[in-house]
Amino acid sequence: MNLSDSEIQQRYLSDLYAIFPQARGIVSEVIIQRWPYGTALGYPNRAAYREKLARDLGRIAFAGDYMGTSKNVAGGLM
Repeated sequence: MNLSDSEIQQRYLSDLYAIFPQARGIVSEVIIQRWPYGTALGYPNRAAYREKLARDLGRIAFAGDYMGTSKNVAGGLM
């Protein structure tokens, strides 16, 4: 939250291009949304996919609220 929108955009695109170099030149717009108190909402039965998404995918990792435990808002749905 302490970075400017342009700094966030630069870091995001740098990471994106490091993982998917072929994406360079394709991105035409980046929208920064700041949600200081937001959390992702889950959907029923998402726990069935967590183990598959948590496996080693090399340089790609799913993280954050999407992969959260029962300690987040959507925990009751898992």
